[in-house]
Amino acid sequence: QESPTRFFIWYGAMCSNMERKRAARTAVHIYSNLTDCDIIGDGEDMKGLSTEEIFVSCEEGQESAQFWNAIGGKGPYAKFTASATNAAGNERLENPILYKASLIRHYLMVQQIIDFTHEDLHDLGVYLLDMHFTIFVWHGPYASERLVEGAEKLAKAIAGQRRDDGASFVSVASGKEPLEFTHAFLGWHEVRKFIDPYADRAAKLRDIGVEGRVIDVLPEDVRVLREQQRQKEISRQNFREKRKIEAK
Repeated sequence: QESPTRFFIWYGAMCSNMERKRAARTAVHIYSNLTDCDIIGDGEDMKGLSTEEIFVSCEEGQESAQFWNAIGGKGPYAKFTASATNAAGNERLENPILYKASLIRHYLMVQQIIDFTHEDLHDLGVYLLDMHFTIFVWHGPYASERLVEGAEKLAKAIAGQRRDDGASFVSVASGKEPLEFTHAFLGWHEVRKFIDPYADRAAKLRDIGVEGRVIDVLPEDVRVLREQQRQKEISRQNFREKRKIEAK
């Protein structure tokens, strides 16, 4: 959206006809909701603007300077080239599959992760992202070297089987993911490190010597909790001493 009355509709090189139609319909709905103006039968809105004035179509690679200015400037993004003969490969490129690799009794095993997200990637893990024409092997900073080697060997073998399609293998380290990899994970750029508020509070209480169940407390209540904890410890100590005396 460049202005309240001007919208760009950008079409990627690999988008389908159905996606084009849906994008156009969605743009009309957004415009109607933002301006309270409907597109009438002759291709104009109630303010008399034509659809050509409101909606500007942009094909990938043919964007105008106005388009790039509207989205904050031109920058790098994930680009792919579709195959003219391999429809199945194109489908996998648009809908990649993520596998988790593991070693079970010294054998390499892979398991598909359904509806995967960035949160599925673990610092200790190794994963294969199959995009048909490219097989990525992602490994965390604490992953087993043996597991990484096994997964890379498997990815190379798969790429070799798809040699006629120009398939390749790419090893990806955590924190150095290319755009072609991250685009497969919805909302990758929005992911933030999660801090459990209860675990964080428990850690702060442990730092001052308070152990046990974490409850909602005000800072001034910490002193009371410490005293209660001390009294409990005294009671336990008295009980243990009493048992020793009775045992004699």
